[in-house]
Amino acid sequence: MDENKNIIDVTGIGQIGCSLIERISELCGWIYNKNPKVIAKNSLIEDVKKSNLPSDEKYMLLSNINRITKEYYNQKNILSIAVEHLNDSSRPDDVDISWLNQFMDKARLVTTEQAQIIWGKLLAEECNNPNTVPKSLLFILEQMDGEDAKAFTEVCSCSVCISCKEDESYNPIIHDFSAGHYYKTHLSFDSLLRLENLGLIKQDMGMFKAGFATGMNSVPIVASYSNKQFAFPESCTSIPVDRVIFTRSGGVLCKIIDAPIIEGFFESQCVPYWEEWIKNNERDSKRERE
Repeated sequence: MDENKNIIDVTGIGQIGCSLIERISELCGWIYNKNPKVIAKNSLIEDVKKSNLPSDEKYMLLSNINRITKEYYNQKNILSIAVEHLNDSSRPDDVDISWLNQFMDKARLVTTEQAQIIWGKLLAEECNNPNTVPKSLLFILEQMDGEDAKAFTEVCSCSVCISCKEDESYNPIIHDFSAGHYYKTHLSFDSLLRLENLGLIKQDMGMFKAGFATGMNSVPIVASYSNKQFAFPESCTSIPVDRVIFTRSGGVLCKIIDAPIIEGFFESQCVPYWEEWIKNNERDSKRERE
């Protein structure tokens, strides 16, 4: 690590950002330069061109230079995004070594700006809350295509934040799938099936199943969607979320996705569904007491 410190440019990144970069340099052998110079690449290319190597070997070396340069910039862009999203309590030194190595290996092949933002936020999330981002999510993202990303974003648009004093999670609220206007507009059974096969969601559209429910560590429980909230009675220690739930990987990914808000979704699909459930729950409890 000491031999690399003199060539790492971390000017203006901040102490926590420096800790992350130095850890990656130490564990993954990757050197960060805030202002990389194209001169170095051009110099290498000129050296190869002027060499006495056979033509095939020259083309091979030139191809490798271009490939390695692109992969470096992919990693650098992602790391720069991650640094921007670190919080004051971030703990980069607690990030698992094997997780970090796998992350950097896959990050070198992430080329689009939108995907790099997601990967950067994931790295920040793992530094902010170590052992939060499962390795399986890194493999899932590697397999996702544009249609999968679009479908998952649409599921996130139908998701709410379920929170209490001690816990917080994200859950899609998908019920009455065949009739709900918002679901027919934004989702399809095939898209949900693809996301389930990837390992981001679990679903049960069976006719006779009551659907999934989520339990919390304390009460009261509050559901939030954009700037809207619905508070459950303190008698509710779990609440229904119905036909689709996130896996651990899906829940983490949903947390960092900037999904569009669907106007009217919370008021017309979520609140009436929960109000009816509370009403039925209270009626059943009253019958049991009698």
